[in-house]
Amino acid sequence: MSTGRVSQPNMLDLAGDEPIILVGEPKSLRGELRLRNPTQDKITLREAYLRLHQPDSDQPALFVQVALSATLQPDQAQQVKFTLDIDRHTPPGEYQGELKIAGHTHPVIAHITEVVRLTLSPQSLVIDQGAGTTVVKRVVLGNEGNVPLTIGRIGRVVLGQELLLRRSMSATVAAAGEKPTRPLEKFFAELIRDEAKTILSEVGFLEVSNLANSVVLQPGEVRPLDLEIRLPEKLEAASRYIGRVPLYTSDLEFIVVPVAD
Repeated sequence: MSTGRVSQPNMLDLAGDEPIILVGEPKSLRGELRLRNPTQDKITLREAYLRLHQPDSDQPALFVQVALSATLQPDQAQQVKFTLDIDRHTPPGEYQGELKIAGHTHPVIAHITEVVRLTLSPQSLVIDQGAGTTVVKRVVLGNEGNVPLTIGRIGRVVLGQELLLRRSMSATVAAAGEKPTRPLEKFFAELIRDEAKTILSEVGFLEVSNLANSVVLQPGEVRPLDLEIRLPEKLEAASRYIGRVPLYTSDLEFIVVPVAD
């Protein structure tokens, strides 16, 4: 006879007294527990429950449903794997608690790691204004991680002419055929650095300011951000320019298509 429930005497936990250690991001926590069925009946397990709390913290405890699937034949021992459905914005830190399964409890220590994940929409801002113009563009930020993120003033953004960038990369690839005697990473870095000096002397920078001065984005928060962008004084009307600024795990791209006055 099969049953999905067993009482305290029917299920033995062979993992000993050592706690189960879980390490990872909230959405990637996985665990394993060794169980044995000492009865003469087949036992089927489909779920368990986990309570987690942070020592010396006023935050309420987390009650998490645990997904697992195991069928133990009479007197069978088995490593039972389980997954946790924890909110992805759960703050990082060390959590302690108990796993409850089939009437038994087992200690758990979960080390939830930091997740930094910023999303941008749009990822590319197109600016079709004349040289020296100041415009305001809006981007929507989303904090998909579990720690606060701060967006400051931003400042100068290197602006490169697309045609020159392509020529620069072509020259780099051609030069690579010389079989460099130094490490390849250093070889490419030196070539790109030398080409970048020419590009910057002919183009310049975007001056980008966060109109809110500084924004702190809490985990799970979505917020619009207005950026004031000033174009360089000298831009060719028949060209296209590209600049990028790293914002945590994303890149905000500026595409400048200058128009004649």
